[in-house]
Amino acid sequence: MVFVINSVIPKATAAKASVVNKVENNFNHFDIIIGATNGKSLINVNQVDTFKSNVIVIDIGKGIFEKKALMKAINKKISLYRLDVTPAYDGYLENIYSTEKINNFNLKKSRNFKKLNLVKRGVLTLENSIIVDNVKFPKKVYGISDGYGSFKKTDKKKILKIEKKLKNYR
Repeated sequence: MVFVINSVIPKATAAKASVVNKVENNFNHFDIIIGATNGKSLINVNQVDTFKSNVIVIDIGKGIFEKKALMKAINKKISLYRLDVTPAYDGYLENIYSTEKINNFNLKKSRNFKKLNLVKRGVLTLENSIIVDNVKFPKKVYGISDGYGSFKKTDKKKILKIEKKLKNYR
């Protein structure tokens, strides 16, 4: 983590992040404290007394403060933040849901329709295939395959023309 922090700060910044393996008793020379523990409390009440009034404390996970120390830091109105894994977990679940929806194995992968090769999303296909929401009853055209897993750059008029052609043949 220290490497990442130091690699993103501007080159002209004199201060550098560093790892503290042994917790000091005096924190008055820290502007930012980033704590990551395995749930073992590291910061006690006496150490909170040494915080600068404008210090920022980021707890990655939970547990860098002893209970009384946390209460003291809150009462002193120290800027306290805890990074939460919930958004990442929610994103993970949404990704699974979207992937299952895109790769619905009950839907046909492709079909030829009036000289158009219609293909559902999430399938690698030949260049110029038309990627649609549903190959049996297409309502939405997502784009035209470049043959490498992405879309060709296509103007909106061409997509609308294809959608109109598909609508006329339903």
